[in-house]
Formats: sequence, structure tokens, C-alpha cells
Amino acid sequence: MDNQQEIFPVVDADGRVVGSATRGECHSGSMLLHPVVHLHVFRSNGDIYLQRRPAWKDIQPGKWDTAVGGHLDVGETREEALRREVGEELGITDFEAEFIGKYVFESSRERELVYVHRCVYDGEIRPSTEELDGGHFWTMQEVGEVMGKGVLTPNFESEFKRFFGIGNEAAAKSRVIGVGETVLDILFKNDQPQKAVPGGSTFNSIISLGRAGVSCAMVTEVGGDHVGDLICQYLRENGVSTDYVCRHEHIKSHVSLAFLDENNDAQYIFYKDHASVSLDGRLPQIAREDVVLFGSFFAINPSIRLVVGKLLRSAREAGAWLYYDVNFRKPHIADLPVTMPNIEENMSLADVVRGSTEDFENLYGLHDGDAIYDRVRHLCRTLILTDGAGSVRLYTPEGCETYPVQSIETVSTVGAGDNFNAGYIFAKMQGIEDPADRMAMAQRWSQDVCRQMGNNISDELVACLKRHYSVNP
Repeated sequence: MDNQQEIFPVVDADGRVVGSATRGECHSGSMLLHPVVHLHVFRSNGDIYLQRRPAWKDIQPGKWDTAVGGHLDVGETREEALRREVGEELGITDFEAEFIGKYVFESSRERELVYVHRCVYDGEIRPSTEELDGGHFWTMQEVGEVMGKGVLTPNFESEFKRFFGIGNEAAAKSRVIGVGETVLDILFKNDQPQKAVPGGSTFNSIISLGRAGVSCAMVTEVGGDHVGDLICQYLRENGVSTDYVCRHEHIKSHVSLAFLDENNDAQYIFYKDHASVSLDGRLPQIAREDVVLFGSFFAINPSIRLVVGKLLRSAREAGAWLYYDVNFRKPHIADLPVTMPNIEENMSLADVVRGSTEDFENLYGLHDGDAIYDRVRHLCRTLILTDGAGSVRLYTPEGCETYPVQSIETVSTVGAGDNFNAGYIFAKMQGIEDPADRMAMAQRWSQDVCRQMGNNISDELVACLKRHYSVNP
């Protein structure tokens, strides 16, 4: 039986000790954050060792779990705790552990700051008969076959998907396909140009996902001019396929001017001719494992609706996951008699609709969230409603959840909503199912972009994501 009076350190999110509490207090639903160490043990052939938790454990008894897991003692370093726990649980000392990241794990009973390690070990393992109910090596196929079936601890499943991508093979094979316009954004502050960068709502999302290591492709059209060359080069530099970029040799690429006001919110002037847009190039064959992100006027433009609508319907029929970013601007209100059927078909095809209160005020003359969902719910069951710096609301048939937005000092809000979309999709592709965790990831990406003059996530966030999450090679 675990000693409920054992003393654990209590820490902040950075691992700094801020107090102490008993095991019983930490596991009672108090949500006191306390540190633990995990070690994933692999054979050279790729098999992974799992321990079985004994029936007397107070959390997840009888389930298969990470090879080694244990709490830090008061005054103990992470390295000391790992050595001690590995010796106690597996009876080995001659191993070299690699630290691969940390994260906060939360359940209804506890919050842990988890320090995750891995090692390759081909020697003999002697599991403790006092602390464990045995253990053995599993193949990756065996692990994948029991994912989500109550055999493994939820903590192990989420951690393994997060760091190794195993048990989520569909995500490893999937792509994100963006369907949207491209422009050259020229950003102004105090009426002076600050930066020129390729952009577009879906484009910004896809670039950030590509930078994070996700396999991406962009379905769009550009001119045959130098701006078109820059846009295609920018896609390739950020790991995004240009196989489905339609080049029109005698058309000029689109340009937008973004003027930042005193709050660093952007007011746009667009230089583009929607009637001249055509999409007559190669299109992707969309598979069940794929994610399709689409939105803005490009997704409802009558000039290309025949092609775009057919592509979206084929994605729906293939079983792909569709995310629709409404992004409907005031200058297009006059087009609503023609475009509304396209907008509502897009909603009906999507698994998730994301829009701002401003979008729906332009569309329906509605600002109240409940009224907006009443209008949308017969088309799409899941609505993410954003409101600038205000809280994000997630509407589903089960009700509405509200997620506050952290106040930050912004440099530019250009690309904020686009990268919210990208972060949400990234979380989904990582197998993160909890809505609050998806929202946290979405807000993290959005806020990162707001802290800089640009449309995409920073090098610092990219490096952090690649350290802590599994991405496509």
C-alpha cells in the first residue's frame, strides 16, 4: 500500500520548489503540482518495456504503464530520482538516459510535472516484486492494438503519442491540405512599411504547420510574376508542397496592405481581382487520414466554386477531417446573395467551424454567441467562436465551454486567428483529445505570432514543438 503520508515537493510550472505536501494531499484532487520522472526503455529492435501496476496502487491499478515512473523526494534532483527509481523498479544501473522533454499531466485526482526520458537497453531486467506486478517488452504493433481499450494507463497513452507518435499511425501518415488564397502582405506601422511577407489566411496556417514539421500541401493560385515566385519559394522553404499551386503566367499575384493601429490590430486594403481567379491545375487525392483546412473568400468565390466545392465534397466522402475558417470580411457583404449557399455548404461539410463574432455579424447580423450557434448547429455541430482579445467559446451539442485568453503585449495581430487554427489542428494531429488542451495549444500559437512582426510561428516555438512533440519526418 502506498504511504499516504510520504512528503512530496510542490513546484511551479518551471519546476521551482514552492512548498511540500503529503502523497495523500497531492492525490486527493487538490491539483497541487508535484514532479515525477518517467523512463521509456527500448530494445535495439524498437520494442518497448512496459510495467504492470499492482492492484494495491491508489491510481490506475492493474494497468500497463511506462517502464519507470516515480515521484521526486524532497531535496532530490531529477537525475537522482531517476537513478533511484530505475534501480528500485527494474534492478538496472548501467543505462544512459536521454531527457526528451517535460509537460504537465492533469487528471481528476492530481497534477504532475512530468520529466520524460528514454534509453536503449538490451541487458537483463529484473522487475521489483514489491513495487510492480511484472513487466515485459511489447512490439509497436502490440501497443497500437490496445491503445484506447483500457489496457494501458491514460497517462502512458497520451505521453507516448506526444513524444513518439506511436499508437497514432494515422497521424503519422496524414497531411494537412490547405485550400485558400495567397497574397503578399506588406505591413505598415505609423504609415511606414515595416515588412513584406507572403500571406493569406489559410496560407499562414499551413506555413506555421509546415515549420512545425507537419506534412502539408497548399491548393492555391498565384501569378506568373516575381511575387508568385516569392510565394512558391516561401512555401518550399517552410516544408510545404507546391504540387497544387496553380501558376497563371499572364496574371499578377495579389497584394494586401496591412495598417497596424495603436492597438496593433490590422486594417487591410487588398489589391486583387476575385473575378480573375481560376483554379485549373493539379488537385490532390484526399485520403481518410488527411486534414483539410479551408476558408476566406477563396472557399466561396463563385469563379472557382465548381472546383473548390467538388474538392471539399470529395474530402468529406473520403472521410477526411475538415476545418472551416469562415473569415468573412465586411467588403463581401454585398456578395451574400450569391455566396451564402457556398458558405453554408462549407459549414455542412466541416467537422469544425471557426469564426469570429465579427464574421457572424457580417454574415447574419448576429453578435450573441448562443444565437450564432443556433444558426450554425444544424450545419455543423462544433463551433469555435473567437472574439479578438476576449474569451474563446466552444459550442457543441453538449453545451458551451469558455476559455479565457491571456492578456499579452502585442506587436501585431496579423495572423493571430490563422495560427489559432494551426495550433488547434496541430493538437488534433498529436492525438490530443481534451478540448481544453487543444484550446491551450491554439492560443499558444496565436500569442506567439502576436509577439512579433510576421504571419507565422517563431523559430523558438518551432524548436520547442520539435523537442516535445512527434512530427512527420
